[in-house]
Amino acid sequence: MTTSKPSECGPNKIIVVMDKPGRNAHKLVKIITKHHGLDYNKMDFIDPTDNDIGMVVEMLEPNIIEAMGKTASDAVMGGSTALAKARVGPPKESPLFPGPKVVVTYHPAMALRQGSAFPDLIADFGKINGPEAVKWLEPEYEVVHAQE
Repeated sequence: MTTSKPSECGPNKIIVVMDKPGRNAHKLVKIITKHHGLDYNKMDFIDPTDNDIGMVVEMLEPNIIEAMGKTASDAVMGGSTALAKARVGPPKESPLFPGPKVVVTYHPAMALRQGSAFPDLIADFGKINGPEAVKWLEPEYEVVHAQE
């Protein structure tokens, strides 16, 4: 069993399941965890295609499993899942891993490619702290007209 960033888990005991996490995906996850007051360095990241998730869950006994993307969702929830349906609502129970709550969300790479998924990714990560933590603030913006 290997993890891409082994740690001792944090007080929330969070495991993040995410396949092919590129450098930019990890940067985005760091920013989102900081936004929600979570410690990125105390999360364990595992790739669902390279690891025996059951062994990792049994060994680390997490409270929360964050499944990021379709591959991760399928591996954690035990079969083909409709990602948009699985991520709606509060954290779920996995039929494979009784105990930890499962938060399903989009893969960060998708949010980097498709900006419309970004608010959902932020809100889904907020579910780790409970429903009261899920807030979306309208961004402030300014229209700038180019001089001719």
